[in-house]
Amino acid sequence: MQLVNYEKASRLMDDAGIDVILASTRHNVGYLAAYWHSVSDDYYLLWDSTVTHKTLAGIPKDRREGPFLIAGASEMTTLEAIDPWINERHYWGPGYYIQM
Repeated sequence: MQLVNYEKASRLMDDAGIDVILASTRHNVGYLAAYWHSVSDDYYLLWDSTVTHKTLAGIPKDRREGPFLIAGASEMTTLEAIDPWINERHYWGPGYYIQM
């Protein structure tokens, strides 16, 4: 399910001279991607190297470039199970498999 009005967002980005909206907080990623992860380590990410959860969602002004998600490798199972509308997905860091 796509919550964001991509056409309107693209028009507003064009008016403001912005090329991409990059969301990094749990609620903003949730709105752009319709994907909410139950764990958010936003507060610790900058100084704790053991943090394994950080998700980013991006929607470029030019829709042909396509929206994207970047998530911790440990989120792969959850993200694929929820299967948000954004198809381009990239994973970072150490991962582990959780059987669902």
